[in-house]
Amino acid sequence: MSQPTEIKQTVVIQNASADEVFEALTDPKKFADVTGKPYDGEAAVGKEFKAYDGSCIGSHLALQRGKWVRQHWRMSYWPSDIISTCSFVLKDVHGGCEIDFTQTGFPADELKNLSEGWHTYYWKPLMEYFSNEQPKKKVQQAQEDKHAVCHFDIPATNFERAQKFYSEVFGWKFTSWQPEYALWQTGATRHNINGGMVKVDRVESGERQAVFAHISTHDMHATVEKVRAAGCKIVKEPFEIAPGV
Repeated sequence: MSQPTEIKQTVVIQNASADEVFEALTDPKKFADVTGKPYDGEAAVGKEFKAYDGSCIGSHLALQRGKWVRQHWRMSYWPSDIISTCSFVLKDVHGGCEIDFTQTGFPADELKNLSEGWHTYYWKPLMEYFSNEQPKKKVQQAQEDKHAVCHFDIPATNFERAQKFYSEVFGWKFTSWQPEYALWQTGATRHNINGGMVKVDRVESGERQAVFAHISTHDMHATVEKVRAAGCKIVKEPFEIAPGV
């Protein structure tokens, strides 16, 4: 009976998202960071790549960030007419990213070598990298989020004209939330500060008339007490603007 030429493996990379694992598998710099070995290539369909000093070579067949990576893949010493197909299906699960991996079309006598190699040269480096990265990400997250400006409101007397101006000039995207209030976004990254636009009769100093900055905190009540202790007056007690917010 001939030996099977298919490998199926499922692993979970703790502390990593599907987006992060996708990047680690396809981005040259991130792959090198994870494995400690050079990776030449480009994360684009049809583009060729070389990993582990050129011992693994192939090309990208299909890429969907955070979803899947499909590649032609071969060892450099294989005959040139033998090219296997690798599929990495990515899924966010509790605590990490699940990878459902399948490889087909390789020489039968490479089954043991490849089965062990994926664990040694891919899954283990990924697990170790994201295990080490987690404390760094927590510290970075805390530093970025601790009492940072996270949202601010802009007053406008002509609601429609103001939205048109900011959309056309700066590319902001507006979403109506209330009849006289719209949320705006400047971009897709977590680091961008977004906010809202409020319709007013006139623009002057005073509540709901001037630009309002919102500062993030993980403990609203403790922050309010610090404000009071600093000798400031609380004009309005904390309240929910939406469930849980």
